[in-house]
Amino acid sequence: MTAFENLTLNELMNKQGFDCDCGKHHSVSCDFLAIEKGAVNRLGEAVRAVGGKRPFVICDANTYRAAGEKACAVLKRKAWNTRFSCSGSTAIRRSSRTNIRWAPSR
Repeated sequence: MTAFENLTLNELMNKQGFDCDCGKHHSVSCDFLAIEKGAVNRLGEAVRAVGGKRPFVICDANTYRAAGEKACAVLKRKAWNTRFSCSGSTAIRRSSRTNIRWAPSR
């Protein structure tokens, strides 16, 4: 058994779980996790891993500028029929170059 604090992230996220030094077997139910540089490029893989068919991206204007535009572009490039909602910014909607279906923000 390995002490919990000495396990790597991959060992902690192993679907078969791990034997802990507390004497118990622990497991995490997570179908997809990517913590790495450029992880947004793996969105298509993440959608497939969870059985998704129509991703829905929800964000505010700041998040859109930080990663939302890139996320939508990646999903479009992977040919996902994606819906998108960005709260409160029509300027973003007009400037978007992705062919994403827009859901109205409320």
